Order: sequence, then C-alpha cells, then structure tokens
Amino acid sequence: MAGIGFELRRMIRDEGDLLSRVRGYASAGLVAAGPWIMTIITLSVVTVVAPFFADRIEYEAFRAVVTYGFAFSLIVVGVVQMSFTRRIADLLFAKRYELVLPAFSTAFKWTALVQVAIGAGFAVAS
Repeated sequence: MAGIGFELRRMIRDEGDLLSRVRGYASAGLVAAGPWIMTIITLSVVTVVAPFFADRIEYEAFRAVVTYGFAFSLIVVGVVQMSFTRRIADLLFAKRYELVLPAFSTAFKWTALVQVAIGAGFAVAS
C-alpha cells in the first residue's frame, strides 16, 4: 500500500480530465473502504447461506453475535482512528518520528481494553 497515494495523484494529474479524476477518487475510495466492503459482502453471503447449514436458533444467535460484534468494533475503532490519525499526522509534520510507535502502542492497548470490556459485558449478560 506504500506509495498508492503517489500513484493516485499521478493518475489524476497526468490525464487531468474529469474521467481520470473520477477514476482516481473511486480508486482511492476502494482502497480505503476495501476491507470494510469485503466484510459486508462476506456477512451478506453468510446471512444468505447459513440457514441451510444450521437450525434457526443457532443461525439467529450467530447472526446476532457477528452483527453486534462488527457494529461495536466499528464504533470503538472509528472513534480511536479519528483522533489517532490526527495525532500521527501532527507527529509526522513535526518530524517527531520517535513518538509514532508509542502513540500506536497506547492507542492499540486502550482500544483492546475497551473491546475486551464490551465483549466481557456481553458474555456475562448472555
């Protein structure tokens, strides 16, 4: 993924017409949202196929666990990602590269802690 931004800028700059801009921005959107799109497609396929391989109660329990797990992970990671991205951008701009790894470690630990707490709460409640 390194250097993809340079290629996208080159694609937009070199051709310069509206179609190349649309193609460049669409490619950037797919690169950024690709994992999320693949997850949604996979969950959709599982939702359609699963009733043929499990009884209704198991299927509904599985679907609830996956749906809520996915939703809470998106919410928690999204909040952290917004502030973390800004922090890393500021550190890189200030050329304080030695603080990038500790910032990542801190964000990772707090995110994991929150996710485990939410998961434990749901495990105990069920």
